[in-house]
Amino acid sequence: MAALFASLFLDEIAEAVEKTYYPADPPSPGVPFWRGLFAGLRLAFWVIVWSLLLLPFNFWLPGVGTVATIAVNGWLLGREFFELVALRHMSRGAANMLRRRHTSGVWGAGLILAGLAFVPIVNFLAPLYGAAFMVHLYKRYIHSEERPL
Repeated sequence: MAALFASLFLDEIAEAVEKTYYPADPPSPGVPFWRGLFAGLRLAFWVIVWSLLLLPFNFWLPGVGTVATIAVNGWLLGREFFELVALRHMSRGAANMLRRRHTSGVWGAGLILAGLAFVPIVNFLAPLYGAAFMVHLYKRYIHSEERPL
């Protein structure tokens, strides 16, 4: 639910981060409300589906189940948060290509978010932190691809 909530406010968080840390970059047109809501609902759906599929492992193999749950949630959170941030600047196809080129970094960022989501009280702030974190990650990737090698 926290991820769905964050998807509704991600645009405002991303805009504030971009204005503060990347004022020279061109402004984003933002993500239309319905596209952001759909992405948030899609994320919530997949998190619920995968959590239910992994639930038996949490009972039968508690340590393995927890690690698997964090790994899957990290993949989902990284993917969706990065996509929401990238959609503020580019098409879905371009956002997916960028995410695929940087899969390990996006998944690593998602793992951090998934770990924060497991900590009581902190889990309420994790989606907000995740939105800001993904803006920085997106900008890092975009700026590194703009520079010639």
